[in-house]
Amino acid sequence: MALKLLCVVLVLCATIRIAHAEALWYDCPPFFTMQKMGSSQVDSKYRLQCLNISVPLSYDNPGGKQITAFTSRLTNPNDTITKKGQLWLLQGGPGGSGESIWPFAHREQLMDLLGGTFDLMFPDHRGVGFSTPLYCPNPTIIQAQECIDYLDSTWGEGLHQFTSSNAARDLHSLVTAATESGVPVYIYGVSYGTYWLQRYLQIYSSEAERPRAVILDGIVSPDKLKFLEYDFYVNTVGHELMAWCEADLFCNSAFKGVPPISVMASLFDKLLNNATTCFDQLSQPLPPLFSSPSSIKQGLNALFQQWLFSQTNRILIPPTIFRLTRCSTTDISALNYLMSTLSQSLVSTPYGPNYAYEDNPLALNIIQSEMLSLKLPPPTLEQIITGESSLYFTGGSSVSNRMWYDYWDRYTPDEYANNLPSVSGLPLLMLNGNLDPQTPLYFAEEVYNHYAGPTVTFEIVNAAVHCTIANSPVDNSDTPCGLQMVVGWILSDTKTLDTTCLDHLVPIDWAGTTTDDQQLSLTTFGVTDMWQL
Repeated sequence: MALKLLCVVLVLCATIRIAHAEALWYDCPPFFTMQKMGSSQVDSKYRLQCLNISVPLSYDNPGGKQITAFTSRLTNPNDTITKKGQLWLLQGGPGGSGESIWPFAHREQLMDLLGGTFDLMFPDHRGVGFSTPLYCPNPTIIQAQECIDYLDSTWGEGLHQFTSSNAARDLHSLVTAATESGVPVYIYGVSYGTYWLQRYLQIYSSEAERPRAVILDGIVSPDKLKFLEYDFYVNTVGHELMAWCEADLFCNSAFKGVPPISVMASLFDKLLNNATTCFDQLSQPLPPLFSSPSSIKQGLNALFQQWLFSQTNRILIPPTIFRLTRCSTTDISALNYLMSTLSQSLVSTPYGPNYAYEDNPLALNIIQSEMLSLKLPPPTLEQIITGESSLYFTGGSSVSNRMWYDYWDRYTPDEYANNLPSVSGLPLLMLNGNLDPQTPLYFAEEVYNHYAGPTVTFEIVNAAVHCTIANSPVDNSDTPCGLQMVVGWILSDTKTLDTTCLDHLVPIDWAGTTTDDQQLSLTTFGVTDMWQL
């Protein structure tokens, strides 16, 4: 279906090689508008428009094969307003489309916060969405060779041009094409989007080419964060979350002063040693990932990793461990309910719950070629499997990435890989949660140590997971603190950060007493009290 929709767009508006593109914006097709805005154009005070331009497959051969670079924009059709800027929003992954950032960017709410005076720009990374997407049938490790053969027959050496650096060059081409006279450009990147943005700043480093200001949220350290170690990073933050539970009066008392991480370790030791656990008393058959003691550990590892990624669901981890350990009649009932609600194909990925909508081949191409490991050749698959067996929060991403390494036709990283740009004189806002499992805080701190200067502001958002503009709830507003800070900073002439909202961050409700948390417990355990002490 996705390929058929793509063909419709390309027929509706042919891709044109251009220098100035203002007249070539077109209203996005109805299916695109309804999917992304939830309404038709006439139902919204803003207009969603699309733009395609041609860019070289290889920038070393600009006159050779051309591919499409695509962006959409949300714009105010009111001609009487004075436009104050374009805000380009770069999604992560790698492999996330521009439109997949919509739920996190709050769509029209962000436009309203900016006074309707900015255009919001949502570019698709090369190889994703409507920017000449890479495709292979069944992109799973089981059909790895089939995928590789298909890509090789379709692209040949051209596959090596789907790189972070060329995506940065595409972004520059789109920015250049879409730039309006006197309208400044701001760029926001989240997760891998921060990697993409930092690469952009490496290649386009002159003052004339730089944007007015940039924001990094959920920060990837280009020279440190690698996907082969991904599950190990996540596991570290999982341990930190359990330490937060231990430090909380309620959570600590629930475990009777025993460190929650020790209770978790005891449970996993029993599973690894085939000892009797509460799972033996649950209704049978269990979901496939919970069908044997060894697979139960893997299932819990994956489930806990998914919950750890969520600002909301992570509070389910301690009571689940607690119930599996106490194993009372009420616990067995609650755990049976949990098992009945779990997907029959529970999986965990480093890209979050929307990964099914992303493009695997592009992610694999970049990860395997320049974001896999600090050590090459990488550790063996057996070494990774052995290391993963000791983790409590893991979906097997490190194992999967190591398996793909033996198949993938990698490109050679260029001189920009594993390096950081100079940001001297550039207004830069950096945000990171201190419970972010996907881009842990210590990586952001290392990046800040490189960038630190009078125009650089770094703010740690307490208790936030990944993507602070979406995952920093406050008690006095529906607008997350991260989003409030980004908007205020962009609108500030002096690029001064207003951190007032940090005093209103909603603390972790370990007891699950709020209405929302009681509803979460009801949908997870079948009862509103997630602990039933």
